[in-house]
Amino acid sequence: MAFAPYKQRWLLVVAVAAVSILLLLFNSTSRGWVLPENVPELKKETSPYTPTSSTSDIVAQTTSAKKSDSTWASLPQHFPVHSITTLPPGKPGKVFTIQHTFADGQTSKIKNLQQRRRDAVKEVFQHAWSGYKTYAWLKDEVAPISGGSRNSFGGLAATLVDALDSLWIMGLQEDFEEAVRAVAQIDFGRSEETVVNVFEYTIRYLGGLLGAFEISERKHPVLLDKAIEVGEMLYAAFDTPNRMPVTRWDWKSSVEGQAMQASDGQLVAELASLSLEFTTLSRLSKDDKYYDAIQRITDELQKAQNHTKLPGMWPVVVDARTPSFSGDNTFTLGAMSDSLYEYLPKVRVHSVIHSPQTNPITAAPTIKWCHLSIPRDVRRITWSHKNPPTISAYDQAK
Repeated sequence: MAFAPYKQRWLLVVAVAAVSILLLLFNSTSRGWVLPENVPELKKETSPYTPTSSTSDIVAQTTSAKKSDSTWASLPQHFPVHSITTLPPGKPGKVFTIQHTFADGQTSKIKNLQQRRRDAVKEVFQHAWSGYKTYAWLKDEVAPISGGSRNSFGGLAATLVDALDSLWIMGLQEDFEEAVRAVAQIDFGRSEETVVNVFEYTIRYLGGLLGAFEISERKHPVLLDKAIEVGEMLYAAFDTPNRMPVTRWDWKSSVEGQAMQASDGQLVAELASLSLEFTTLSRLSKDDKYYDAIQRITDELQKAQNHTKLPGMWPVVVDARTPSFSGDNTFTLGAMSDSLYEYLPKVRVHSVIHSPQTNPITAAPTIKWCHLSIPRDVRRITWSHKNPPTISAYDQAK
């Protein structure tokens, strides 16, 4: 009898839990949150063209591609550039192979294992691509549970553009050609978003189109045409007094003729991770203005590199309006800075730029000392302290 109250409480808990689960299932079903196997069959959004395997048809679409309704190239600038830094002459440096080189004479067992692994990766990709085509064609991304779609990057088919090079690499030629036809009909001179993240648009759209153009052996000029369309739009974000870009950019205000200036507190990765795409765009389009735009940022990085609170590296938050790199004492190779340290070496190797300016190697001793030598807990305390490590302490550590 002593255990009766506990038994009654246990039964009450079970009953409440059961009712809660039933209510949750009822509400989620009514709102469309159903399990994947119960996703209703949705009508497929198809490309305006009939698929074809003819590469010549794709090449011919350069002249028939939809032109942007925006006229960014002819938009008057408040702070025009009077002297443009030209892209250095020469050919791009050799791109090093990062894939593993398998030894000759491998057994059939190993070869079969490698093939099965490749097939498994390709099968997963095809599954994802099929889902995107069926439920989110020409949208930014698919919502896998509801079977719907989302436009989280301006509604310019981000998944499609981002997947172009993968389609080519995996030998999915018909899917690649269908995607190129779709790209030809997208107006990349506008956005569904009021505020454009210039960094995201650069790496996803500009980088995706340029990468697909080059990896497909430049056989599809429409990809370069559309990359220029993206570049023309993003170039307008550099129309500031010191030509530093507005990285979170109200593009409609620019269309309306409003002057703007760069932020006095922005992430260094968003400011300094545009170099690879803009340099490549200048090289392929023969228009130096994109390289000039990015070189102005590179010059500021070079000036400040050895004068920050941790010489050799740049802080997470910078003042692009002044510009100044001395206000923040937070340094990292992680999020909000990582792409800066990733892109500079790539530009140095892949492009025709071999000048000592903004040499990523200069940061190596600092990175080695701060990120590889100091324990993580000490690092965290050091960087959050009001007095960051002094130059003398840095020199002694070297």
